[in-house]
Amino acid sequence: MKLLCLGDSLTYGYGVSRRNTWVCLTAERTGHTLINCGLNGDTVVGMRERLPLEAEWERPDGVFVMGGTNDILITGGDAVARRDLADLVRQARKMEITPILGIAPEVRGDAENCFWPDREGLRTRIPIFEAYAAWQLRLARAEDIPVVDFRPAFAGRPTRELYLDGIHPNAAGHAEMADVLCRAQSEPTGMLGMF
Repeated sequence: MKLLCLGDSLTYGYGVSRRNTWVCLTAERTGHTLINCGLNGDTVVGMRERLPLEAEWERPDGVFVMGGTNDILITGGDAVARRDLADLVRQARKMEITPILGIAPEVRGDAENCFWPDREGLRTRIPIFEAYAAWQLRLARAEDIPVVDFRPAFAGRPTRELYLDGIHPNAAGHAEMADVLCRAQSEPTGMLGMF
């Protein structure tokens, strides 16, 4: 099984070693080939544009997509991310590649070393991140595609335990994400039955 992992810095593994990313940890634990196609700073349109080239090169069975954080940080809204993610899902299906949606861990504006320079601006975007996550769940239901929601694993836990800066997971956060994905692939409901 080969899975292309398209995303931004949350997939790439900003601030952690390559071998400690959720992509690498999940591959080690499942024995499947997961290809880290995360790109720091990427937006969903960038992921959509990269999909054909990455898919032609790698010939994956599926594509795991987790994006939208940068779109919301840059534009202050999620309309563009919604449009582009829906397009990416359709594009993957047209290419006969199974899409899987990843919902990123919640963004927290309470971190002392918050990555985003405008903390108050970040806090005002938190409801937009939540609305986008809810929309992703609706999209997954409407399109009948698997979804892996990383938010519950981070909920209620101290920011410094799992985050570098309130946006990017640290090594422990990546390990938690790998746990979530490995549990999802082994569920009898077949959420990731393609594994």
